[in-house]
Amino acid sequence: MNQQNLDYLKDNLKYMGFGDKLNQQLEKNIQQGFPEFVLKQETEYGKLKLESNLHFRKSDQTDLYFFNRHDASLKHPTDNTRDQQQSFYVNKGHGVTLKEAYNLLDGRAVYKELLNKEGEKYQAWMQLDFNQKDPNGNNKIKQYHENYGFDLKAQLQQFPIKELGDEQQKQRLEMAMQKGNLQAVTLVKEGKEERLFIEANPQYKTLNVYDANLKSLSRDQKMELTVKPEPQQAAKQDVGLKKKEDSLLPKKRTSQKNGLSIS
Repeated sequence: MNQQNLDYLKDNLKYMGFGDKLNQQLEKNIQQGFPEFVLKQETEYGKLKLESNLHFRKSDQTDLYFFNRHDASLKHPTDNTRDQQQSFYVNKGHGVTLKEAYNLLDGRAVYKELLNKEGEKYQAWMQLDFNQKDPNGNNKIKQYHENYGFDLKAQLQQFPIKELGDEQQKQRLEMAMQKGNLQAVTLVKEGKEERLFIEANPQYKTLNVYDANLKSLSRDQKMELTVKPEPQQAAKQDVGLKKKEDSLLPKKRTSQKNGLSIS
């Protein structure tokens, strides 16, 4: 058994969010020299259960094993019509983590560093399209690149979120939302604090906001919570908007014959 390879796979499982619960099974399967094997793990997120099947395969040329993919299946205890499953592939030790898989299967978007066909790295928000399947039966993946126009930081700044006042809490909040988490925040409005939950919605370039009971807030309710600009700033915005509107109007031109302005 290649001990260095085993240690690498253990570290990889930890990095991918599976912890060390599977280490003993992993070592046992490698010791027995199986050409390929599957390890199973169940993880609970509240009332939901995520079943994971982790696929390992031995190289045809060496004694090295590789962690190739994990098949994730999210189970809803009261409504199996909402159950979802997806295969997430691992490329050189990198891929969708356990928590990110849960968030994607629960309908949220995740911000990841990805590789194109040429092997070049790029960053994008990704979200599963439950209405379309690829030839392998996986949900197709929608991607929203940086030039799509969704700015997480700018969206967060629209709300008086207490955590944004502390740099460390701000960074933790942004990282949690990039992982696709439904994140609890403290909203400060007129001196009162209110507990809300938010998640990124890159497709519509906004945030989804929920109350303490996880009931979705309407657009009007969200607008009432946003930070209102100061009077001077609002006046500047109105002037800028007026100039923009004027620039869109047809230009007047002067007739050379009679000096009349023609619209």
